[in-house]
Amino acid sequence: MTDKELEEIIKEIEEMCSNEDAYFGSTYMEDFGYAEGNRDGLILYATEFLKAAKDIANRKFDEGDTEMHKPNFSWIKNPDANPFAYIQVTKKIRSEINEKKKWPKQTWQDKVLQFGCITTLIFGIFLVFVGLINFIGWF
Repeated sequence: MTDKELEEIIKEIEEMCSNEDAYFGSTYMEDFGYAEGNRDGLILYATEFLKAAKDIANRKFDEGDTEMHKPNFSWIKNPDANPFAYIQVTKKIRSEINEKKKWPKQTWQDKVLQFGCITTLIFGIFLVFVGLINFIGWF
């Protein structure tokens, strides 16, 4: 798809969708998050990703393989409802990108182990101080 075709699609979408009627939000739970919105809101939100994609061809990438694109989400009434303040764009293809490893979710066993290690460490420091006090008391 050419930049001209993208520009035409973006222009058509922006003329078709109302900024006043558009709604977009997001909700985060402990295990997952989700986007929410009406038709205009979701389409306008997707348009900002199309603009970022079109913008890649115009960037020089002077400082590396990635750059930040600042989307215009001014139509979103609640700024906290938007999880993305920036879109990081790259000129690399998928096979050239080292995907970041995500940390595994912490289980209750991990929390108990962490609590036990910290408790043991504090108890050990307490015993060292008691031992030092008894040692000094012998003199």
